[in-house]
Amino acid sequence: MRELRRSRDKYLPPVKLFLDDVDQIERIMVSDGDNRVLNLTTSEYELDNLRELGEINRSQIEELHFKLLEPPSNNPLVVLDIEPQMVRIHTDEETTTIRGIMDKIEDLLYPKRLRISAFPERAEPFVLAMAPMGLGVLLLGLVAAFGLVGPAATLVLISALILVVASLGLMLRSLRARSQIVLRRWSEQDTFWKRNHDLLLVVVTAALTFVATLLGTWAAGLLLPIR
Repeated sequence: MRELRRSRDKYLPPVKLFLDDVDQIERIMVSDGDNRVLNLTTSEYELDNLRELGEINRSQIEELHFKLLEPPSNNPLVVLDIEPQMVRIHTDEETTTIRGIMDKIEDLLYPKRLRISAFPERAEPFVLAMAPMGLGVLLLGLVAAFGLVGPAATLVLISALILVVASLGLMLRSLRARSQIVLRRWSEQDTFWKRNHDLLLVVVTAALTFVATLLGTWAAGLLLPIR
C-alpha cells in the first residue's frame, strides 16, 4: 500500500517577521543532518544562506521565498512565498512528513498576521485621501451658505456624501497591511517613536490642517444650519 500524494495550498494574510522568525522557518524546513536543500530568494537576490539577509542594505523587505528541494532531482517539496499582499504555503506532493512541515510553518506564521496597519506606510497617500472629504465638506458649506433647496440641493448633498465615503475608503486602503521582513532581531528593533516619528508628524500636521480648515469655514459663516 502506498500513500497517495496530492497538491496542497495554504494562504495567510500578510505577516511581520524578524530574523528570529526566519531562522525558525529554516529549522522547521531543514532538520539537522537532512540532505535537503533550502533555496532562498527575495525580489532582487538569490541567497546562498540566511546570513546574507543581513547584508541587504535595507531595514526591511516585503518579499521572501523559500523552496525546500530534494537532491538529486531538486524537486520542490515545500514552497513558502511571503509576498506583500499574502503568504502562500504550497506542496505538489503532500505526505505525512510534508504536512507536518506545512502545519508547523502555519503555526509559526499565524500569530504574525497583519490585517490593517495602525499607521500608513507612506504619509502622502493618506494625506491625499483627505482631499475628497474636504471637498465634500465644502459642498455642504455651499448648500448651507446659499440656502439651496430642491433637486439642486439633493444633487450636491449626494455628491458630498460620495466624496466623503470615497475619502474614507482611500484612507482605509492606505492603511492596508503589507508583509514586512525586518532585517534585524526582534531584540534589536527600534522604539515605536523612532520607527514612525516622521510619519506621525506628517499625519498629525495634516489632521490639524484639516480641522483648522473646518473651524475657519465655520467661523466664516459658511457652515450654517440649513433652513
